[in-house]
Amino acid sequence: MENLNVMISLPPKLALALSELAQSQNITFSTLARTVLEQYLQQEQERELEEHETASTGKREKRKYVRKAISVPTTIRFKSGTSVTEEPVEMKDISLGGALLSLPAQHPILKQLVSHPNKFDLVISLPDEKQPVEFTSKTSRVRKDQENVHLGISFDEYSYYDFIKLYNFLG
Repeated sequence: MENLNVMISLPPKLALALSELAQSQNITFSTLARTVLEQYLQQEQERELEEHETASTGKREKRKYVRKAISVPTTIRFKSGTSVTEEPVEMKDISLGGALLSLPAQHPILKQLVSHPNKFDLVISLPDEKQPVEFTSKTSRVRKDQENVHLGISFDEYSYYDFIKLYNFLG
């Protein structure tokens, strides 16, 4: 293995965020950088493999990020004025750009999710994380089967730390 020294100039806020992230993961800054680069290379290899499979099968994936099938505790939080309504929901899969939720056709918040394009907070409890991550989201697609309604949601706003936690989880 060849060592490479790199010097980069970062705004103080970004440098502090990276330092805190490395510290929260109990790793050095260089290990954090190496991990991020390794994950990027792995994603590039997966993308190239996916492109090869697409060329051979003729099927094309339209999503920007690969989805991971998962079932983790998830809550939808609506904020209206001073009141907050929270409802647990079932998550089917997740990616860096969004998630697929499944709700029974008679779920009490379904009408609010489908008929109002307002944003809501999706609160996700990831394994090995002490605090849940939170993404401001909106409904992108709705598909119904006999018993359930499946909602494709997109993540619109999130903190840098929550994004990194999700990124590491999906790694």
